[in-house]
Amino acid sequence: MKMKKIELMGCLSRIRNCSVDILTLEEIVNEKQEQEEEEMWDLIKRELQLKTTFLYFDLNRVISSSKDEHKEVLTKLANQFFHCIQELTDATKSRSVPITQLCFNDTAIVLHEIMDALVPSPSY
Repeated sequence: MKMKKIELMGCLSRIRNCSVDILTLEEIVNEKQEQEEEEMWDLIKRELQLKTTFLYFDLNRVISSSKDEHKEVLTKLANQFFHCIQELTDATKSRSVPITQLCFNDTAIVLHEIMDALVPSPSY
C-alpha cells in the first residue's frame, strides 16, 4: 500500500512538472527570433511529444487508482487535454504563431483544471 502511494506521488509530481514544462513552451513561441524559427518549432514538437507521453501514462495511473466519482472527472479532463494537445500539435505543424498561441491558451486552461482536480486527490 505504501509503495502504491509513493508511486502515485511520483506520478502527481511528474504531472505537475510536465504541465509547467508545456506551459513554458508558450514563452518560447512568444519570444521567438526569426533566425531561430526552424529550431523553435522542432523543439516545441519534440517537447510536446515527450511531455504528453509522460502525462498519458501518469494520468492513466492516477485515474486508475481514483475513486469512481473522481475517476469520471479526471477522465473527462484528460480527454479534453489530449484533444487540446492534438490541436496544439497541428498548430505547431502549421507554424502559425497566432494559432499556436490560441491552442496554448486552450491547453493551459485544461491543464489548470486538471491540477485543480488533482489537489484534493480523494483516494490517497
